[in-house]
Amino acid sequence: MKLKINVKKILKLTIIILLTIAFFLVIREICMRYDGKLDKSNSMSRDEVLKLVEKGNDYPNCTLTYLANSKHKRPEQKLYRKDNLIKGTIDGKAYYWMNYDTGEVINNGGFPFTHISNAYNTNLIHSKEEYFEENKSWTYESIKNTEAYDYEYLGERKFNGRETIVIKLIDIKYEKNSFEKVYIDKKAGIEVKRESFYYDKTWHYLKKYSDNMLIEFDNVTDEDVKRPNIAGDIVIDYRDEK
Repeated sequence: MKLKINVKKILKLTIIILLTIAFFLVIREICMRYDGKLDKSNSMSRDEVLKLVEKGNDYPNCTLTYLANSKHKRPEQKLYRKDNLIKGTIDGKAYYWMNYDTGEVINNGGFPFTHISNAYNTNLIHSKEEYFEENKSWTYESIKNTEAYDYEYLGERKFNGRETIVIKLIDIKYEKNSFEKVYIDKKAGIEVKRESFYYDKTWHYLKKYSDNMLIEFDNVTDEDVKRPNIAGDIVIDYRDEK
């Protein structure tokens, strides 16, 4: 028994399926781009936000937590900042410590060696001020880079109980049509949330990645930023090298 193939029906069904997928992707993109309810009454210029973020680089006491992400095989990571000291931990174990006043750095990235160096003992950087200037945050550098990113002020919103401003940085140079939504604490000037939007390179549909992070202010103790005990470690000392 020969099967009769109805070409018109197959073609019609295929068109319906493709239109349904296209409709779904359009609705999905509209929903992903939707900013929600934002207070837009106090607009801030690019320069005003830049000054706010610059102030956040010197905030004296805060904890940044990147929550564990099983999908990306990332354990929980914390960064503590207090009194010109910064300490990074992964699952509670210190992997990075720096004294901004002296430039001393201790680094153990999971290798069998612990490295000690001096961030200011170079031909380019000689002080804390120069170090901060060379290591501005991604948000600061992106807002400043008018050739690579268009800027849009979206409004104000409460996030984790804090007043934040929300801005959009649109990539016009490196990966066109991708953009970032950045939440910045209105008082502290610190980025508290970032959402990255980019297009899948194969199917060209919008994708979103959000760093699952948490900022806590004025909660860091002296113990949190205490210099790691490296007694018994295999130490490589770079402090005297230029």
